[in-house]
Amino acid sequence: LDVLRGVSIHYHRRRYHQREGDLLEKKQRILQEIANISRARVEIGEAREIDALRAGVEVQKCLSALHRSRKQGAVEAGRLNEFLGNTLPSGFSVDHSPLFNPLNLNEEDVMKRLTTAPLIRLSMARGDVAASMHQAGKHSFIDSITLFSMREKEIEGRKWKVGVGVAIPLFNWKTHRVRMAKWRERRSRIEVTHARQHFRADARRILAEISSLEKEIATFHGPVRTESEQNLSLARRLYREGEIPLVVFLDAQNSHFELQERFAAAISDWGCLVAELSALIGGEK
Repeated sequence: LDVLRGVSIHYHRRRYHQREGDLLEKKQRILQEIANISRARVEIGEAREIDALRAGVEVQKCLSALHRSRKQGAVEAGRLNEFLGNTLPSGFSVDHSPLFNPLNLNEEDVMKRLTTAPLIRLSMARGDVAASMHQAGKHSFIDSITLFSMREKEIEGRKWKVGVGVAIPLFNWKTHRVRMAKWRERRSRIEVTHARQHFRADARRILAEISSLEKEIATFHGPVRTESEQNLSLARRLYREGEIPLVVFLDAQNSHFELQERFAAAISDWGCLVAELSALIGGEK
């Protein structure tokens, strides 16, 4: 389960960086077009030199972000390859479609699954082994030896017996084994209790984050994305026609691509959290 969790998380991160890189490539092409238009307008005196310089700086910033994204994507692909035993082909890529299916998780059902999670069952099994070792050790040797001294005396035709008893603990190598078994048994019980509490807290946190991300993703599927694309298209056309200044176009473009990148990041975060939850409860939801 831990390996599957690692594979899934690196896959979703690789998926995000590939999507992010494609968005940055698209952004860079648009910026390059705007920079060319700005320089042409400066040459004919229809724009200020500052506009051409600003457009050129935006192009370089976008290229820098693109290179960084591609590098991070390559790192995630390398980590994914390590989890899969270095079997990925050199031209490996991932599907970065933003589609996803909401889980509609029920917290009560998840908590029930959590009671039989593999790690908790493993902790309980270790506790059972420790308890068995403790019981076996307790019955494997004599706890103590009792010595009793007695003296008999006859007085007036009656016999009287007087004695003194001493209990001597029998110390040998098995006593240490029993003490260690008892300590392991107690520790195992504490570990199971802590594991249950820790896993429940983690599960509630993951469920809350998944629910929040699903609500956020749902907003992207509404009119927000369509309106953002229309706004960018309109700003691009108006700048070509000289109807708006460069700063207005850049504001519309940055807003659009920030929205798209946040959408891709939300999908990636959602997938990573689903992988963590699957590993926590021991399989599919």
